[in-house]
Amino acid sequence: MVETEAKIKLTREEFEKFINLFNHPYFFVQENILYSISEGFVRIRKEKEKKILTLKKSAEGAFNSREEIEFETKSDITTLKDFFTNLGLKESLSFRKRRANIYKNDCTISIDILKEDDYYIEIEGESEKIKQTINELNLQNHKLEKRSYLEILKSQ
Repeated sequence: MVETEAKIKLTREEFEKFINLFNHPYFFVQENILYSISEGFVRIRKEKEKKILTLKKSAEGAFNSREEIEFETKSDITTLKDFFTNLGLKESLSFRKRRANIYKNDCTISIDILKEDDYYIEIEGESEKIKQTINELNLQNHKLEKRSYLEILKSQ
């Protein structure tokens, strides 16, 4: 499957504006453990009671479009980490973020708090629907963030 998304860094004021616009959505914690591979990364994500494994290849295109393979597993985090270690992969980064999801225009809009003062909005869907949503949210003059959270956090 190919995932297409636009990611935009927000100021605190913009973040608060969207929180109000979307009627104070519910934020949940995502724990992420990432392993770099030559063409992208592999991620273990714990979200509520779910554990999800994801392979993401390198992004291309105007928006971040990348091949993605994702599935849920019942294995515990320790077993999953051992699995990747035994494949010869080393953990690149582990982080938590708070996320709220909103659905609009056949898109998933995720508002993320990466660190205490690091805010992003991701809009995932078909390219035309992403463009429409960016315009409706008055984000068309914002620079699109092409880096993954792995790349963003490693550069800080």
